[in-house]
Amino acid sequence: FALALAALVGALVTARSLARERQLAALRTSFIAGVSHDLRTPLAAILLLCENLESGVGDGPARGRYLAALRREAARLRRRVDDVLDFARLERGEGTRLAREELELVPFVAALAEELGARVRAAGRPFVHTAGELAELGSLDAHAVQRALENLGDNALKHGAGTITLASSTAGDALELALSDEGRGVPPEAQERVFEP
Repeated sequence: FALALAALVGALVTARSLARERQLAALRTSFIAGVSHDLRTPLAAILLLCENLESGVGDGPARGRYLAALRREAARLRRRVDDVLDFARLERGEGTRLAREELELVPFVAALAEELGARVRAAGRPFVHTAGELAELGSLDAHAVQRALENLGDNALKHGAGTITLASSTAGDALELALSDEGRGVPPEAQERVFEP
């Protein structure tokens, strides 16, 4: 009886491990498919902008706008590649790397809002930045904050509606950035999955 019970427990543990492994494999596949799509989007924009510049469409006063858009899309592509590298580090059991630096918060937040606003308006949606009181300096990983805000912006563009609003302020020694839109929000049954990879 004890041997049969041990075999049953072993079978249940094995079944549970296999189910978890299948779930992780499905998440991995979904992540790779999503990242592949996210890599293609800025790459397609870069190629289109280059073709326009080569054909002369972006000559004269429009050239500066084309070059700024090219730089923006190249930076977006670089951030997506960084996401893939972070994922690979997590897969190897390493933690994410934070590179904190002390910087002036007012110009940093203004640049974040300007870049996000340009992307939102280019997608045909209104954008508002509500700037609150900001401390003079902050110690943070600027790249990580930018990537997090960009991910929230992408979600608001894909799944939200109406005006996208960025509110910025500092509370104590914390920088607070809140992004909202006028969409219906995350359905209650999906809220548990919001923080899954």
